[in-house]
Amino acid sequence: MLRGKPEEVLRNSQYDQQAAPPGRRIELTTADVIRLDQLAAAAERLFEHVRQVHGDTVEVAADYFWAIPPDALYEVAQEPRKLTIGQLSECEQHVRPLLEGELDPLAYYLVWLSDLMRAVGYAVAG
Repeated sequence: MLRGKPEEVLRNSQYDQQAAPPGRRIELTTADVIRLDQLAAAAERLFEHVRQVHGDTVEVAADYFWAIPPDALYEVAQEPRKLTIGQLSECEQHVRPLLEGELDPLAYYLVWLSDLMRAVGYAVAG
C-alpha cells in the first residue's frame, strides 16, 4: 500500500498544471489507488520529452542494481534486512518477448519495465 499525501506532490507539478482542465485538478493517485489512465498519460508525456531531448535511446551506466524484496519495499518504518541484485539486461530479456508478441502480458512485466524505466530516469536526470 502506498502511504503519504501524493496530492501535495502533484499540487504544483508541471504535469498537473498542463494536463488538467481549468478549475480541475487531476488525481493520479490516492493513498491506496493509482489511476492507470493517468499513469499511462504521464508516462507518454515523459517518453515524448525524453525522445525530444535524448533521442530514441538512452545509455545507462550500469547493468546491475540493488533491489529491495517486495515484502520489505513499502515497510518504510523498518530498514530492509536483505537486498537483492537486479540486472537491467535480464529485465530487458523478460520484456522483449512481450514486445515481439511471443508472450501474453502478465502483471509482473510491470516490475521489470519499472526497473528499466527507473534506469532511464536516473540516466537522463543526471
